[in-house]
Amino acid sequence: MPNKNYIAGRNLEYEAMMYFKQCGTHYPIRTAGSHSMFDVIAIPIKERHSVILAQCKRYSKSKPMPSKEFIDFKTSCLKMWITKKKGARKMEIIIVE
Repeated sequence: MPNKNYIAGRNLEYEAMMYFKQCGTHYPIRTAGSHSMFDVIAIPIKERHSVILAQCKRYSKSKPMPSKEFIDFKTSCLKMWITKKKGARKMEIIIVE
């Protein structure tokens, strides 16, 4: 059975996926178990939108910052850093350039 931290992180990934679905502009895919730099990849439904690569992090004390590897990753896609404090209702989305 997965531990509490895994479940909390997975739930945030699902929440991010629901956000992208509700926007109606992207089809989200969760990269479960890949141990890659990105947790959710959102494919645009319409051509004028960019592919979104998202990293999701839950936290309880100090807010995590994007890693150097994440910031330096060169791509033409839109990179998003999604965080949510334990017990908070809303997630915070930061676009990383």
